[in-house]
Amino acid sequence: MTVKLYACDRKITGWQWCDQPSLAGCWFGLLRDSDEFERFLASRPYLRGLIPAVEDWRAHLLVVAALGEAPTGGYAVRIREIVRLNGALKVVVYLRSPAPDDFVFQTINYPVDSVHVPRDRVPAGLPWFFIDQNGRLLARDVL
Repeated sequence: MTVKLYACDRKITGWQWCDQPSLAGCWFGLLRDSDEFERFLASRPYLRGLIPAVEDWRAHLLVVAALGEAPTGGYAVRIREIVRLNGALKVVVYLRSPAPDDFVFQTINYPVDSVHVPRDRVPAGLPWFFIDQNGRLLARDVL
């Protein structure tokens, strides 16, 4: 049985990944408490202020998809959905990079998306799989 924990309400169409498999500093995973959150931000200070903090870590987890350092504009990341399926949690992440002939701004940026997930909807011990829009495995984690 499939249980949907989150679905993005923003339209995502035509996204494609035309770049190398991953950028420097790219990270997909779970943050379980304020200490992990602060360590994550300390290792990636450029994301401070871009990820909304969790008010009550006893009640929520934070699912994060961070592309790392994108060399130009035209990069984006969006968590499309989170589902519980066959004893695992699947996080579908859409990635976008500019095509070789796209006009882009020449500025470094750090695309990131995050979702607060209620802990009571996530059984402990289940594996998490982060998968892109093409079915490529990006990362694994366990709660």
